[in-house]
Amino acid sequence: MIIRFEKTLTVSELLGEIRKRYGTEEKLRRRVGRNPRDILAMQDLEDLRYYIARPKLAGEMVRNAVSVFPVNDAALALFTPERLRLLDVLSRKSFASISELAYFLGRDVKNVHDDLSRLAFLHIVEFDRGSRNARIPRLSVDSITVLLGEVGHQSSDRRDTLRRHRAAADR
Repeated sequence: MIIRFEKTLTVSELLGEIRKRYGTEEKLRRRVGRNPRDILAMQDLEDLRYYIARPKLAGEMVRNAVSVFPVNDAALALFTPERLRLLDVLSRKSFASISELAYFLGRDVKNVHDDLSRLAFLHIVEFDRGSRNARIPRLSVDSITVLLGEVGHQSSDRRDTLRRHRAAADR
């Protein structure tokens, strides 16, 4: 089983998200050095270096896809019925605050906040600042796909796009 999170954005937006997440390239490099098992940070560093060296690709669309596999019980535990409903509601409606979302769901604000924090840690949800310093939750991915059954080694669409760009640049 694989759980795949996808988002389509331009190279400029991708670079902006990487900078927003880590700050400078130096900070990202230090993070990768301290956490060699952080595959997402390593992938972000590789993408940052590649696209900075090729500014002509800034307007190109890329599909940023992260796959989690093999899926273990801990990964599956992330998708409780309450969190799946929360994701479904966020995919169709926007809210001015976490409190407003919790009221809509008929759930406790703290529990919704905890669920959103877990999803934000995986970069599935992001928060914008609203009035009176409210945190406005929104999905940061276009789709979440669960693939069942035997799945071979597959590379993400972003990796495929990256390879195509590199092959074109090398010609």
